[in-house]
This record gives sequence, structure tokens and C-alpha cells, in this order.
Amino acid sequence: MSDNSPSPPLRQDSRKRLEKGGGDAARRARFKGRSHELEKGMSAPDLFGKKAPMPLTEEEALVVGQKKGHEFERKTFFQMTYCHHCTELLWGIKGQGLRCKVCNFISHEKCIPYLKVPCRHVLAEHIQDPVAHKWTKPLAIGRKAFCNICRKRMNVQSQGVICEVCKFYAHVNCKSKAFNNCKRCATYAEGMKDLNRHHWIEGNLPSSAQCHVCAKNCATSDCLSSFRCGWCGITVHSGCLDTLEMEEKETRVCTFRDLWHMVVVPQAISYRTSLKSHADADTPEEVTDGGEGEEEEDEYGSKGRPCVVIDGSGKTDFRKWKKTTMHPTHVHKKMTAGELLSISLRKCGISDPPDDYFLVDVIDSAKGQERPLAPSDLLYTLPQTGYGPLRLYIRTKEQAVVKGRLKVNSSLLKSSIKQVSVPVSNVTTAREIVLDALARFGLEDENPVDYCLVEVSQDSGVTERLLGNTNRPWQQLQEIRKNSATICSLQRYYLRHREGGLTVLYIGGIPKDILKDEAKYTEHVKKLISEAPTCPPSEDIPYDRIKMGPAFPEMGGLFLEFQTFDLAMKISAALDETPSHPKVIMLPTIYPEAVSMNQEPLLVFVNGKSGGNQGVELLSAFRRHLNPHQVFDLMAGGGPLPGLYAFRDIANFRILIGGGDGTFGWVLSAVQELKEKLACKSPPCALLPLGTGNDLARALHWGAGYTGNKVMSILLGMEDADVIELDRWNLTFTEDPSMAIGRSEKDAAKPLVEPHSLVMNNYMGIGLDAAIALDFHLAREENPAKFNSRFYNKGVYFQLGLQKMISKDETSQLQKYINIYVDGKKVDLPSLEGVVLLNISSWGAGTDPWGDPPSDSDFLPQALDDGIMEVVGVTGVMHVGQIRGGIRSGIRLAQGKAFKVEVLTTVPIQVDGEAWPQPPGTITVQRLPDQAAMLQGPDRKFYSKQQSKKELSQLITVSRQLSEPQMHLSGGISSRRDRHTPQGESKPPLGQVEEDN
Repeated sequence: MSDNSPSPPLRQDSRKRLEKGGGDAARRARFKGRSHELEKGMSAPDLFGKKAPMPLTEEEALVVGQKKGHEFERKTFFQMTYCHHCTELLWGIKGQGLRCKVCNFISHEKCIPYLKVPCRHVLAEHIQDPVAHKWTKPLAIGRKAFCNICRKRMNVQSQGVICEVCKFYAHVNCKSKAFNNCKRCATYAEGMKDLNRHHWIEGNLPSSAQCHVCAKNCATSDCLSSFRCGWCGITVHSGCLDTLEMEEKETRVCTFRDLWHMVVVPQAISYRTSLKSHADADTPEEVTDGGEGEEEEDEYGSKGRPCVVIDGSGKTDFRKWKKTTMHPTHVHKKMTAGELLSISLRKCGISDPPDDYFLVDVIDSAKGQERPLAPSDLLYTLPQTGYGPLRLYIRTKEQAVVKGRLKVNSSLLKSSIKQVSVPVSNVTTAREIVLDALARFGLEDENPVDYCLVEVSQDSGVTERLLGNTNRPWQQLQEIRKNSATICSLQRYYLRHREGGLTVLYIGGIPKDILKDEAKYTEHVKKLISEAPTCPPSEDIPYDRIKMGPAFPEMGGLFLEFQTFDLAMKISAALDETPSHPKVIMLPTIYPEAVSMNQEPLLVFVNGKSGGNQGVELLSAFRRHLNPHQVFDLMAGGGPLPGLYAFRDIANFRILIGGGDGTFGWVLSAVQELKEKLACKSPPCALLPLGTGNDLARALHWGAGYTGNKVMSILLGMEDADVIELDRWNLTFTEDPSMAIGRSEKDAAKPLVEPHSLVMNNYMGIGLDAAIALDFHLAREENPAKFNSRFYNKGVYFQLGLQKMISKDETSQLQKYINIYVDGKKVDLPSLEGVVLLNISSWGAGTDPWGDPPSDSDFLPQALDDGIMEVVGVTGVMHVGQIRGGIRSGIRLAQGKAFKVEVLTTVPIQVDGEAWPQPPGTITVQRLPDQAAMLQGPDRKFYSKQQSKKELSQLITVSRQLSEPQMHLSGGISSRRDRHTPQGESKPPLGQVEEDN
């Protein structure tokens, strides 16, 4: 494994540079006393000896603005308005500033020469590698935010959406007009060394944001201004961006800052968009107003006339037309059809000259009667046809464009050239374009058969289509242009190698008996593919180039490995169309040689249904702070298997599990199932408690439950976590009716049921606690919608506990119905209602029934890694309450390494929170040979139950002489952060991280 990615300096190195006066300190010192000039619109180069230019006239300002694609006009504002560059107020009574007709960018005249934000249509042309946004569901934005598309304020009453990956804000109506410029999270190219660049997102900064260059506050709630990197989170003023780019090469490369050792860099991941993976269904909606925001007024104070411009020649009913082609606006009294056409084309991202298009007014949509508009026609006085806003349609002129130039982009090729222009005509085939493009990319020696042309459509998200050798892209592009010039402008073409590296598909939901036989699951997959309506003939599918397996019967999953991406895409599309609808997931391919040896990437699993809505919110937050390809939703299908298999070749990584105790056991079982395939045999696991009890998270000091802490604090807290070991136990259940009390001869003659087993991590309860857990489980199954919060769940547990105080059942005299053997010796049981076999120091949502044994007793303190479990008894609900209050401890019955429980009647049993009625029989408990590596939370105590018994036995004598506070101070273990912090230097508190969730 080589170290190809840069290893950013640690935080103490940054502090040293500040003490020496270099780096950030020197840069900030140069701005001292002069930063106020920057805020007033002067660019950073003017502060270093360059003479500021003279003020521009209005005509000169318009010409300069056009270099960024803006079409500025002087505007009179009737409310407080701020410049989107310097964030200062526009002063004056009339004509205070300039506003772009296309993107609504507002600026002073003096700020025009220093603008860094291009217009929307220019941005669309520069997107060579489109990445679709991953939108949240519509929600009420509870803060002063601005839409990144129309640049207008998002009111608290209106709903909006946010990209889960890059935190891009948009109105619901504006969402479909967003360009696919999300973070590029997978940029691996064999033989190419490319450094990760900052991904700048404009505006909506946290209130405490400071400029990375001048160290002044750069947040504003008045307009959309300043920039934030979507990877490392640094923020800069719009005017300071030039200075940051002029600094040494290291500052222009995003180093991910404090999370650099956790993030899987994009250069290490290869991932291709399948046909349906990023498609975003865009339902038609009726447009009844001029869009988001307030109605606009012209310079005379008159309200503009609402108008909707629709791009498309094939439809005339705007209610059925896609929202991506609708552009609501307001037309003032002097606006002509030619002016509106030019603005509408720019809003569509079309850079073609307006002479190729014209506007029409539909008189009668049923009869198809249209009225073409001349460029000089005034729109304000145009007769109204129908109800609602004025509806105009963009039409393309009928002349056929038989030849032109097609832009072909490089798709991770071994070439420094990113884009070439190939001359084409209506008869040019895809094979001819590939031959010409290879020569222009400098790849003349490559075999053309190994390359293909890929068409990428951005109509709804990002979708790909492999073009055949006889396809004619230019002819197809002209047909699209007739229907919609917007969709035509969003088409991209890429030259791609057919092999494209290893591609893996995961297929879930396959029956266990099929996965146990390779021949059976091979035929099963072929049968699924053949059931697809669009499946090619079986003889045309090269099954010899598909590696089927490995299969995991216990998890119900199977992996298919492909050496060619086009074949993987065809099989994925076919499986999606089968009637049985198996769960198909395309995995990212992570190349371990591109991961630095100094890194320890973090694999995140979150149960999206845990904690009410907390799981969904955490998924979005982790995807923003880390690479989205290292964050997996366990409820999206496949469970933990896809994520673990994607990380199988990384030699050193950690796992963060968000969910309850059951979720943790699920992930640990998957790690054990996949152990032989993993380069890291036992990855350390940390817990983010989202369940109700969260006993294991309490025992490991990760807290009683997630309370809305910032994700950045959680990630930084993992730096202080130490690796410890956790014992795991195998439970074998054997039903034997002959052991039942009062059995009949018929019951005694019944054959034994085949034993089944499961793995226990926390505890096994018999009797009282299991009965309450079973009643809770049944109540939740009857009405699962009510059990959506931790507080409500605990209330139900409390109610069920009170009911058990007055009810009498088989748990009232539990000692009569069970026998317990520890290390071969029978345990004498007193009068009990419940027995618990404990592996950790927390039970029943934070109760410690074992406690601290007296010094003169034969029992040892409890530990996680000593290979010993404790047996504790409880006499009733009141006893449990006394244990929880610290008044009493549980009845300590035994400690041992091997256990056997004889069940003489049907009693309730729970294992790690999962309860069921257990018939008569035997339960055998044996310790598994492999321990699980766990991460202990930073809130450690000296007398910790998680330390090994050997360490604790050496400290028992000392603990009698020292008070608990003194023991707490003497028992520190150096953490990763301590080892990286120089002596005498204080560590920043975790609670003061200024990052949003």
C-alpha cells in the first residue's frame, strides 16, 4: 500500500506555524488594518501594492459583468437590499444597484470588476462531470437561508429542500432547475494522480463562520454571499477567494482538515452512475404564480405581469410539462419578446444565439393555434388567453443543423486533456466519434475496441446510456433539441474505457437454502435476469465474465463481480425490472493503494428507522462531513454486508454504528460472517445510541442516547476512544418436551426439535425483565406508529412494570421452573422473579445489578474481556427500582465461564432486548473464541468495568486507600489526541465545534 494522498499537518503543527508567524498568521497579518477595504469591494490583489482601478461607468460595468455571463440592469429597490459580493447595503433612492436579469445577482457598480460568481448559464457550461444532488424531503427551513438557485430568501413559512451531501439549499419549485454540481465523491483513475480540490458552495454560512484568509466574520443573514468548502468546511469572503487561490499550492488543495484520517478521499473511489441510481422523479405541477419570493416592481413602482416561459415544441399544456422547462418571471411595461427570449434561454442554460429561437403565444391549445411573437412586441399589453399567468413557449426554428461540433469529455482516461471538440454530422456514428476522440486525447496507440461513447442525460438527476457503434449522436441530439432546448443543452458525451475497473453488485432477499449451494444460486440469478421484460437473449449474456459469489446464506445476500461496467449496468437494469424485484445495490470500488497509510477510514452504519427521525438526520449529517460512499443506511436494503464488502481491501479502518443494541449485534454478526474476506479482521466499533435502552453504549461510555449533538463533535470524540475487547457468547437452544413439569406420556414421546443458536453481546434475561420486554414487543407490533420516540417507549416500559407488580404468573416463583449450572455446578436459587446472565455492566436502560462486590466476598469485579459472565437475580419490580436508585444491588448468584440453563416450563426469555416465550428444554452458553474490538468512549472512569480483570485485581488494594475522585485522576490512559498534543498545550473542548449538523 502506497502513500499517494497528502497527509495534512496535525493541529499542533498549525499552532506552531502560528507561533512562528508563518502560514495563516502571516496571511492574516498582511490583512490587519486593511481588511475593511476588502469588505467594501476591493479585491485582495489591490491590497498588495496594486493600484485600484478608477470607478466604472454604467456601460463599462455592464461590459465587465458580461465576462462572467451576467446581464446586469440598473434596478430601483423598494426595500433594504444588500450587495451579494461585499454584503453592504445598497444606498440611495433610485437606481441603487445592478441586478442580473438571469440569476438575480445584485451588486454595487464598484464591486463589478471583482465578481467571483458566474451566471447560471456559464456555470452549466463548465460542469463536465455532473453529480446529482441528493435532496431531502420538503421541510420547513427554520433559519434565515437563501435559495442557491434563485438567490431569494427562503421564508420560514415556505418549504424547501437541502442536498444531503453538499448542503445546497433550494425552494421546492426551484429544485428541478438546479444543475448537477454536487460534490465529486469518486474520481479514481488508474495511473492518474489528482489532488482533491475545494468544492465551493455559496452562502448560507453558520453565524460564527470566520474567513480563512482575513480571520473576520464572513457570515451574513442579509443575502447569499461568501463561500464554504463542502469537504473541509473552511469559509472565505467572496473578495478573499482570489487571495486563497494565489497562495502556495497546498492551500488550494483540500486537506479535509481535522477529519483527514477518517475520510476516504475521492481519488480512492471508483463509482459509476447506473441507469436508475440517481434518477429523480419529477412530477408535473401547476404553476399559479411567478415563482418563489415577492412580486417584483419596475422602476416606476408598478407590479410586473406574471409570466411563465415554457421550453418545448412538443407540448402546449403547461400543466403536463416538466418543471425543469418552466421559468416563472415577471415582465415590466417596456419588456419586449426578444429581451424575454434572451433571458429565458440563459435561465435554461442555453448559450446558443437567440436568432435560432422564437416565442409563441398559444391561442387555443385544443386546436393547436399559436401566435408567433416578433422580437419587438411588448409583452405587458399582450392579450390574455385563459386563466393564470401569461404563458409563452420557446420554439426552435425549423432549419435542420446537419453538421456541427460535439464536445466529448474524458471519463477518467489516462490523458491530461479534459475535453475535445469533434466535428460531426447527421450520419456520423458513435464508432467514428470514438476514433476521432482518441486521437485528439493523445491516445492513438490504444485499441478503439476497448473504448465506448457514453451519453449522460441530466433531465432528471443524472442517467447514463451506452451508445452502440451504429448510433448517430448528432442526429439524436437534434431530435431532442426540437422537443426541448433545455434538455438538449444538458446532454453530455464521455469517452470511457470499457473495462472501467471492477464493478460489484449486491443482490439481497435470496432464500437461505438457495445460497448454500453454488449451483442453485447461479441458476437462480440467471432465472431472475431472464424474467426481465427487456432482457437480451441468454446466449448474448457472457456469464463466463460474471463472477457469482461470495454468498452469505445467513444474511440472504449474494455479490456479483464484473470486469466491465457496461455489463454490470445491463444486468442491474434487468434485475430492477424482474417481477420479484430483488434488492440490487451497486457498490463503490475502493482502491487500497490510494488510501494513505496514515489514514484510518471510518465506515458508518446508521439505522434510519431508529430514534424517530434522528436516524435520517444523522445520515444526512454524516454524508456532508464524510464521503457519502462510506455512509450506509442499514434499512435501505442489504444491511451491513454491502458496506463491509466495499471496505474489504482496506487494512485498517473503524466502524461507527448508529442504532440500538440490536443494530450493533446485527453489524457484529455481519463482520463475523465476512471475516475471511476482510483485510482488517476485527475493525474497532464505536456506538452512537439511537435505541431505547442503549445498555452497551452506556457500558462503553457513549451515552444513554443521542440528544442532538453536533456530528463534528461525535467524529472528533472518536479520536479519544481507546480500543478494548468485548467477550461474545454463543447460545444454543434445544427444545425438549420431556423436561416439562407435569408432562404427559404423549409429550415425553415427542421428538427433539433441531437446536438453533444465536450470539449474545450484552445479557440474557429469564423471567421478569423478559416478560416486560415481550409485552412491549407485542404492543409495538400492534401499533408501531406510536413507538416513535425514546420517551414514549420508556413510558410504556414503566406502565408494564407497574402491571407486573400486581400480576402473578410463572415468573413469580421462577426458581421452581429453571435450573442453572455454572461450570458444571448447580446454583442454589432463592425465591426470585428474574435471573440475568450479564456480560456488561449495564442492564435495563442503565441499571448496574452486579455493582461493586465487597472486598471480603469471593466475587470479582465485572469486566468485558475476562471470559467470565455474572449471574444475578431480582426479586421483583420494587427490587429493580431499588437497584436503579442505588439503594441495593442484585442478588449475586455466581460467576463462571460455561453455563447451562434447564427450562422446565414455557418462560419468557430475552437476549439483548429481543424477547420470546421459550418452551421447555436446555440453553447452553459458551464463550466464542474471537472477541470483538470495541471503542471506549472518551468519558472514562478509573474504576471502569471495561478494563481487564488483571488490571483491576492489581488495583483493588489501592482502591481501599484512595477516594473515588483520587482514583479518577490517577487512572488516565493516553488517547490518540493526547499523543498528538505537545506538552503544556490545552486541547480544544469538543463542545465548541462550530459546524452544523
